[in-house]
Amino acid sequence: MDPSLAQFVRLRADGMCEYCHMPSTFDRPAFEIEHIIAKQHDGPTNASNLAWACFACNKRKGPNLSGIDDRSGKIVALFHPRRHK
Repeated sequence: MDPSLAQFVRLRADGMCEYCHMPSTFDRPAFEIEHIIAKQHDGPTNASNLAWACFACNKRKGPNLSGIDDRSGKIVALFHPRRHK
C-alpha cells in the first residue's frame, strides 16, 4: 500500500478505531488498516474503502459484508464507517 495513503487513513481516524471508537493508545496488538469491503469481494484499495481498525474489530468483521441480526433473524449489512454513524 502506498505510504501516503496509509498515513491518510491513520490521520483521518483521529487516533480511534473507525468501528468501535476505541483510542489507539489502548489497543494491544496494534491497529491495522483494513478493507471495509474485502479485496476478495473486489473492494478497492483506496481511501474510501480503507478504515483504521483495532485488532478486535478487524478480526471480528473479517471479510464479511453482512451478518444475521440476533433479534429479527434477518440478514443485515455490517457497519460501514463511511456510510453509517
